[in-house]
Amino acid sequence: MLNIAKAKLTALSIHRVGNRLRDEGMTLSNQPYQIEDAELEEALLKYFLSSFKTGALHRFDHPADLHLNEIYMYICDMFIREESFHQQSQHICRYLYDVSDHPQIKGGEVYIARFSDCEIDGQLVDAIGIFKTEHKATYLQVEERGARFSLDCHKGINIKRLDKGCLIFNLDSMAGFRVMAVDGISKNDEAQYWKERFLRIQPVADEYFHTLNCLEICRDFAEQACVQGKADRKDQAVLMSSAIGYFGRSETFNIDEFAAEVIREPERIQEFKEHRELYQMNQGAPSVDSFTVSAPALRNAKRRYRNQIKLDTAMEIRLSEGTEGLEDNLERGYDEARGMYYYKLFFHNEQ
Repeated sequence: MLNIAKAKLTALSIHRVGNRLRDEGMTLSNQPYQIEDAELEEALLKYFLSSFKTGALHRFDHPADLHLNEIYMYICDMFIREESFHQQSQHICRYLYDVSDHPQIKGGEVYIARFSDCEIDGQLVDAIGIFKTEHKATYLQVEERGARFSLDCHKGINIKRLDKGCLIFNLDSMAGFRVMAVDGISKNDEAQYWKERFLRIQPVADEYFHTLNCLEICRDFAEQACVQGKADRKDQAVLMSSAIGYFGRSETFNIDEFAAEVIREPERIQEFKEHRELYQMNQGAPSVDSFTVSAPALRNAKRRYRNQIKLDTAMEIRLSEGTEGLEDNLERGYDEARGMYYYKLFFHNEQ
């Protein structure tokens, strides 16, 4: 858990990096930016840090050797030699430009910042942030001049929304530090360049990771069953509702207990365990049969997985999380006369 209440912005360098494929080039400032306004510092802290209160922890990685990860080495030097901060920020931007070769990548300002007194898991540590602005918002500025008003239109940065960013905490340096990353706008191939090509980070296998990973396995298992004709959307929604309900009432996860309560049928339990092993092997994730459930990860999952069945007749069915009897009180069938599928819902009283 990250607490930014005491965080201070101690150094800042600003550059601009374009798209290399379009030969947009880059502009590197020749000196750090001096912040002399307390209100500006407060606004920057909000812009840089407010998106990182909860989230999965990552670490720098490289398939051959961690020391071949360019960003990891630049950050190491920044933490060891404070006087190298601005020079290394220029190196970071040069490397970012090298990997900005997808046609959809937008150019923008890059901010390299150093923070003190960031509290993570109860420890006060220094952190270095890399942030990129790719979108500008339109603002109106009104000025009063006696009995008249003037109105101007300006382009600026919405400090409530961070396009791309990462925070590197000075923890576990030999294992690749501890990193939080945000990519609020990228999709598909474009998204790979920030986390996979630029930062080269991998999730830390902690409770947050295991909780989300298990729910993602459930979603993948349910979707595959639908594709293979072994289940329908009702079964998929019921499974995800039951899985989230299990995590909501359990402090610890146990694979056998989870399978008995959520999957239930012995034949399906075996299929689920085999699917889980194959999924984790393909993802390179560790196989863990028990772990402590992460409450922040569960909150994230509830936003991600909607327990809804959307129909093409402008109706949808929403299932409550973990409610007993969902499967028995919701029937799916086919009406030959109308040539349409239907759902039959059973209940005692309307609420």
